[in-house]
Amino acid sequence: MNLGAKRILTSGQHSKAIDGIENLKRYQEIASNELIIIPGGGINGGNCNAFAEAEFKEIHASATEIIEQTHEKKVPMNSPKFLQENIEVISNSENITAIFKNLENED
Repeated sequence: MNLGAKRILTSGQHSKAIDGIENLKRYQEIASNELIIIPGGGINGGNCNAFAEAEFKEIHASATEIIEQTHEKKVPMNSPKFLQENIEVISNSENITAIFKNLENED
């Protein structure tokens, strides 16, 4: 809580926030008034009320829909390296720190 962040977006350690709602409630209790816990991941019209009932002030919903395209694209709209089954895409904290340091040096 000393990093300066005001909000944390999380699914409560589950792929869907509704499955992690007990963890999310616990996080919210721990955060008290110091942080806003924002549930996110699979939130939709069918489960959003559960978060309101749990007194979350904010939620995150991408509200995406996947539509299968019937024609072949000439130019791929994504990077094939992210579609491999045997990799995990993570945020590299050293790279993020370097970006912030470089931006601070620009001022």
